[in-house]
Amino acid sequence: MDFFRQQERARRSTWRLILLFTLALGVLIAGLYLLCGFLFSGFLDPDQGAWDPLLFAWVAGGTLTLVGGGSLHKIVELRAGGESVARSLGGVRVDPATKNEELRKLVNVVEEMSIASGLPVPGLWVMESEQGINAFAAGLHPGNAVIGVTRGCLRQLNRDELQGVIAHEFSHILNGDMRINLRLMGLLHGLLCLTIAGSILLRTAGGHRYGRSRGRGAAPILGLGLALLVTGYLGTLLARLIKAAISRQREFLADASAVQFTRNSTGIAGALQRIAGFLPPRVPKLGKGSVIRSPRAEEASHLFFSNGLSRLSNLMATHPPILERIRRIQPGFQVLAKAPAAEKHTPQSAASEMATGFAPSATTTQELAASVATPEKVVAQVGNPDAESLTIGREILACMPEELHAAAHHAHAAPAVLLAMLMHRRPVARRAQIRRIQDRLDAKIIREAIQLASPIQTLRGGMRLPLLDLCMPTLRNMPSEDRQDLLACVDLLIDEDGEVGFFELCMRRILRRHLGVTGGRISRPEPSAQSKQDPSYQYAMILSCLAQVGHADTAAARLAFADGIQLLYPRQATPGLLPLKDCRARAFDAAVDALDRIPDLEKRRLLLACARAASSDGIIETGESDLIRALADSFGCPLPPFRMSTNLTNADQEKAEPLKTQ
Repeated sequence: MDFFRQQERARRSTWRLILLFTLALGVLIAGLYLLCGFLFSGFLDPDQGAWDPLLFAWVAGGTLTLVGGGSLHKIVELRAGGESVARSLGGVRVDPATKNEELRKLVNVVEEMSIASGLPVPGLWVMESEQGINAFAAGLHPGNAVIGVTRGCLRQLNRDELQGVIAHEFSHILNGDMRINLRLMGLLHGLLCLTIAGSILLRTAGGHRYGRSRGRGAAPILGLGLALLVTGYLGTLLARLIKAAISRQREFLADASAVQFTRNSTGIAGALQRIAGFLPPRVPKLGKGSVIRSPRAEEASHLFFSNGLSRLSNLMATHPPILERIRRIQPGFQVLAKAPAAEKHTPQSAASEMATGFAPSATTTQELAASVATPEKVVAQVGNPDAESLTIGREILACMPEELHAAAHHAHAAPAVLLAMLMHRRPVARRAQIRRIQDRLDAKIIREAIQLASPIQTLRGGMRLPLLDLCMPTLRNMPSEDRQDLLACVDLLIDEDGEVGFFELCMRRILRRHLGVTGGRISRPEPSAQSKQDPSYQYAMILSCLAQVGHADTAAARLAFADGIQLLYPRQATPGLLPLKDCRARAFDAAVDALDRIPDLEKRRLLLACARAASSDGIIETGESDLIRALADSFGCPLPPFRMSTNLTNADQEKAEPLKTQ
């Protein structure tokens, strides 16, 4: 799958959604106009025509106000991201530090897949009262994404099956389906408001009928209520058809992506077979398919892993038939004439699955970065993780010190992990950093950061960005004011010595994107007209910073820059390498921000140019890898970790030439 072309398809799906919504709205206005005409304007009278401009204006205006108001209200409610959806479905937030065996298995699976895909770890929610097997991913962008699963999903599925379901939901995040699904949820809510309004009017008419006014004024209200109710049911039907038209093919794509990600078709196929009853329930009393009992299941039906509604025709179903999905994953699958007996599910088996949550491989730490990643392979992995990515993710988690992994999950320790990653190795410089932040943060957090600094400095190269990803769910749950104070302290620590190293530059960009006040999307001024027409200066700035910092020798830096810039300008004069004195951290940030709105295919070319510049000397070092991944993250292009030809320690990276802050 080509991530960049998939993003273009996602944008086209948004326009398709708007078109279908507009057509549905037109059908509802026409239907309500005809009903009101028959009830109130004498359309049944042969002497009177069927066109009443005044009535049409009232019907159209009222429908647009009601539907538009309902859609706007829902869209505003969904601006909080996936958490608002999880709460509406009765979800309970999962503590990443949980000791519960079933939840621990879920956390482990999601963390390894997040690191493998290059995404920040999403928030996790469990629908405790739902005993069917189902899951969903929701959010406007990866910065506020959540994954929710039912309690039945945790109890009924083994680890491979759970991993297949989670991989399916990750593909929705990577493919841009989440954003479309929330827009679909917001727009179609307005169509359902007609039914709500009709029910209210019918109750009002009932009050008039049996009240003191006994019958006076009840007939018009009753008639309008019936008209709205009938039109509302038509709106519900149209909403289901639109959801089916938008969602069905995306489920096939997500299934295929999950198989590619895990290289294990039996996982997701097994989950689908348990839902359909082709495999026995592991807990017999919970064998309830994939039905969601929440009263909000209707409006969120297109988000689920499998059909969450109990009765729905194939025409209106948001998901393809389960048997068809299974046969696309496992061609030749045959349904047994008699379902096998229920499996036994014991606490010992659950503990065994939990213990294998990290699924460590036999690969040694020394082999973690042993093979060379070519530029083309690096860019091909953007938004397109595979089984190799998952293997690397597992290895990173297996090599992560337990002390740091546990700290990333605790509210008071996760901010300390961030600060510790930025603390200077030299004691004098570190004391100066601490003096700058001691009045802004709790002393307990600063003490924790000082204690964590030593184990963090011993981390092997390439493991600090994954550690940052592990902290994200805990950091996102901090109050907005505390997050802003933490980001301010991060800037103070970075700017203390007037220089910004590779990792500091990467870390600041990632934190601003995922912890800023916009919750994953930075508010930026519009780029200048010049940068829209000719981004050559921004390209030159990014490639110059990458070349100058990654290569101490000027000749090597010039060669690296040339390898990258020639890809962007293959048949014309290319900009020259900018001198080191012009390669400032803020200039780099400004260049990236100015290029944020270039087309997706141009972002692909730029990332490929950066990968070529970084590998011009035959190796992609840890600092260069981190910077490319941070740049990809800034463009909304998740890049999985890749195997490098060197594996520098933090001390090695300090030898690189840092950027000046100003």
